[in-house]
Amino acid sequence: MPKYFKREIADLNGTGERQYRYEMRSEGAVGTEHLAKEMHRHYRTLSEGELKGLIEAFVETIAETLADGYTVTLDGMGSFSLRLGLDDYSDNTPQAYRMGEPNARRIEVTDVKFKAQQRYVRRVDRLCSGRLHRDSNPLSELRRPQTTPEERVQLALQYIRKHGFIRLTDYVQLTSLSRTTASKELQAFCKDPAVAITSQGLRTHKVYVEEKD
Repeated sequence: MPKYFKREIADLNGTGERQYRYEMRSEGAVGTEHLAKEMHRHYRTLSEGELKGLIEAFVETIAETLADGYTVTLDGMGSFSLRLGLDDYSDNTPQAYRMGEPNARRIEVTDVKFKAQQRYVRRVDRLCSGRLHRDSNPLSELRRPQTTPEERVQLALQYIRKHGFIRLTDYVQLTSLSRTTASKELQAFCKDPAVAITSQGLRTHKVYVEEKD
């Protein structure tokens, strides 16, 4: 039975009102063997072993096609594409970010993005209709950040003073916020004149540094 819960998120707008979002409670992870077994119920002409081999070949083919520079679209489902970023061994100083386009040695694939087509989302929604139930576990209702925004400002400044700058990924690890919430919070810090943090660079090149008087 699929379950969902309500999670409290940071109030970045300073309204004083509690902000929430609804999330699915994972029932666990399934792998290739499970998918092959489920597919075998619909396609009896192929064995579970053959279906597992087809899934593995399909996954590898998508990877190879993405590596050739294509976006992979599955009709009726969605599209796969690559996200690029700087590798962990790059010259990640603020001065390096200001120098412009990095060379190819410093670029790596950081994520494979999947964008579902709306008709696929609607199909999953129809399958979930009448089956979604709220999780009765009270511990899942709220998960507040263990630090306040003011405390996180100080954590960020301490990190910047030690390393020269902080990236979004660093701030996520430092605060345990989600990537989306961490990004919004850093942007809010940059707009707040009382917070001595500003940004440099764009997109994957963006870093946050201490603003000097």
